[in-house]
Amino acid sequence: MMKEKAKKFRSDSKIQKSKEKRAKLAKKFKNRPEQVNIQTASNSDLKDEFKKVQKQELARPGKDIKNKRKRQELILQRAQRKKQIKSKIRRTKKDAPEEEKDSNIQMKTIDNQREHDETYVENDEDLAEEMNNDEFTSYFNGEYDPQIMVTTSIRHTSTVFKFVKALKETIPNLFFYYRKKLDIGDMVNFAKEKGFSALMVISEEAKKPVRMSICHLLGEGLTIEFKLVDIIYREEIGGAAAPSEHNPELIFKNFKTKLGFRVQRILNSMFPKDEELIGRRLITFQNQRDYIFFRHHRYQFEEDLQSIRLQEIGPSFTLRLLSIQKGFFERETGDFEFNYKDRMGIRRRKFYL
Repeated sequence: MMKEKAKKFRSDSKIQKSKEKRAKLAKKFKNRPEQVNIQTASNSDLKDEFKKVQKQELARPGKDIKNKRKRQELILQRAQRKKQIKSKIRRTKKDAPEEEKDSNIQMKTIDNQREHDETYVENDEDLAEEMNNDEFTSYFNGEYDPQIMVTTSIRHTSTVFKFVKALKETIPNLFFYYRKKLDIGDMVNFAKEKGFSALMVISEEAKKPVRMSICHLLGEGLTIEFKLVDIIYREEIGGAAAPSEHNPELIFKNFKTKLGFRVQRILNSMFPKDEELIGRRLITFQNQRDYIFFRHHRYQFEEDLQSIRLQEIGPSFTLRLLSIQKGFFERETGDFEFNYKDRMGIRRRKFYL
């Protein structure tokens, strides 16, 4: 008798719980806001509805549903509704007359959404004093022509000489010297004795050039290091032009911070100041998201002399700034102006050049 009463009590409690659950769900669906009709809604209503669906996804309204299949159906319904709203918004924008379209709308990109930098240069007047008192003032005043010694790391293979040869065809007054087993300090002293203004060292790993180090030998010295990637030689470029011995014209694009202008002046000091326009050689250093793209072209005039076209000479490669420090390859004791670290690349909208 007692067992029967206990069973009856348990069944009654289950029924009562199920009734309360159904009443709760009914109340929930009764107070649920009506969905917007996608076909007849305006563009602003569709955007509001899209935001509501996104908030629903974040709130996970189906987490109380124990049936896995029904949860999946609910998720698919929300995803499909989002897709329908987005396609409807696109169609209404496409079908809108030209006068209603906002011509001032600018697409958001990582470049134009970059974080504000305190060293961002608005005009050249901000850097006038620094430019007149840095290590390269004598070069820009025309007091000397750059003479550059290029060498390799102590351990190297024949592949690095291919890149050195391409640099010799690109940069005037570049002279190669074998490193042998000399220490980098001895190479610096040797380059000074020979009267060179800069020393360039090309390092390699896995039979590929991977690093370019440039040491400015005048005054107290300055060393800059780049990571070297994506090398394409002239032989690999279809229809490439042959290089000439004329001094090239230089173009620097998108160097907008004080550090960027510093790098620009260092790279500029590697080339003769007097440009020979008759050679029609053009070298471009374009900074994009702290990657410096190097391109070497020759421009040709069309028959009407009103337009030109570019013919690539090569090589092309990409540089990534690693460090700038005072002194001559004094990595342990040198005073760093900039030193790239691994975690500096985490923020996608933070750029240094």
